[in-house]
Amino acid sequence: ANSQYALRAQFKLGELDFSLSYFRGRFPFPIAYTAIADVGASPNAPGIVDVKYTAEVMYPRMHVLGLDFSYSAPWLLDIGFIGEMAVIFPEKVIFGLRANQNGQKLLEMSSENVPSDPFIKASAGIDYTFTKWFYLNTMYVRGFIDEFNDTYGIHNYWVNNMDFKFFDDELMLRMSSVLSIDDLSATIYPQITWVVKPSVELGLGAFVYIGDTQMSDPLDYAAKDKFGQKAVGRSVAYFRTKLYW
Repeated sequence: ANSQYALRAQFKLGELDFSLSYFRGRFPFPIAYTAIADVGASPNAPGIVDVKYTAEVMYPRMHVLGLDFSYSAPWLLDIGFIGEMAVIFPEKVIFGLRANQNGQKLLEMSSENVPSDPFIKASAGIDYTFTKWFYLNTMYVRGFIDEFNDTYGIHNYWVNNMDFKFFDDELMLRMSSVLSIDDLSATIYPQITWVVKPSVELGLGAFVYIGDTQMSDPLDYAAKDKFGQKAVGRSVAYFRTKLYW
């Protein structure tokens, strides 16, 4: 019942490469399934209420039909056109919530967290190498990697990547970004890589998150900024060294 498998057939027509695929398995990110809250007076602090909250998540089953393509246009400066689309047939997920107070049922409810209706995730864009030192990739993305048409929904993004290479690729500056079109939050990922010698590589970079950390409605999960919410984490900077032998 938990086996996963996939089939893929690839084709080529001139400058057009495309493939058709099928996947049967589970979504790799957890979805909320049940929650139980036990409310009671604190035995060690009179007048204080203790809340014990237990949550359960699951990885929904799904069937996926996929299509992807890449095309290099010789009639338009050899610009590359790339895209992919997945039609996802998800398992329905019913979320159940129960609250108990001093051992007595206070609240019990359920709601549809993931409907069984098929939905689409897709991306489309272009890439181009302007010279040997500058590469650009820009894409529209419908549905981020962790989105599964649950209560949060499927969102839209603009993804960019620029590479500047110098000294026969010994020094590279990469500037990547993801902009959430729906709430205008974003993440920026600058990185400098220096190949000191073929066996030594130095890197300096950062992940910078931009967005509102406060929700306009604390009870509305879908109101969270994609890259502003605290679950994303803090902005970080890093320095790393890679050795090869």
